[in-house]
Amino acid sequence: MPELAEVWYASQRINKYCIEKLFYSVQKSEVSKCAEVIVPFSPFSVSSEARGKELLLTLTDQSKKKKKNSLDSFHILFNFGMTGRWISFNSMEDIPKHAHFIVYGKNKDNGVCYVDQRRFGKWREATSFSSDRGPDPTSEFEDFCHNVQTKLDSNVFNKPICEVLLDQSYFNGIGNYLRAEILYRIDIPPFAQAREVLQG
Repeated sequence: MPELAEVWYASQRINKYCIEKLFYSVQKSEVSKCAEVIVPFSPFSVSSEARGKELLLTLTDQSKKKKKNSLDSFHILFNFGMTGRWISFNSMEDIPKHAHFIVYGKNKDNGVCYVDQRRFGKWREATSFSSDRGPDPTSEFEDFCHNVQTKLDSNVFNKPICEVLLDQSYFNGIGNYLRAEILYRIDIPPFAQAREVLQG
């Protein structure tokens, strides 16, 4: 399952591929149950940002004749599910079977797409990242530490550390493989009380 590191890497790939390029349309697959996305301008540039397990895709208006009072940018928030990932493509023939969200260049070429074989991933229009998730432990480290330290009295920290590490309101981006790796590397018993581990 894509966790913090994989989502960050996907964001970096999107930014590297899309830099100084223009895009003209988006399309979702017929089998996807996610909402259709209508971009209110064309052409547009594409950039992305990762925070925990979420990726925020930003489409920015690059048309020469911008309408008065119109949006300058448009945001789509992605959760990757079990197998979601982003790839670039040069032509329509390169687009994989399980591409469910496609961003096209001028002639439906040179774009990027979200590929998800199991279709557990989701997207929606958004203005920012989800408010019910804690700070990113890597890019917002001070806020992350403060969020955990100031709430250690909460009942959630009575639970085993292996359970609490999956609570996205405190440990945004951590999933099964990262919690196992973290606990193994610092030699913490997985069923030790979270509060004792974090205060120790």
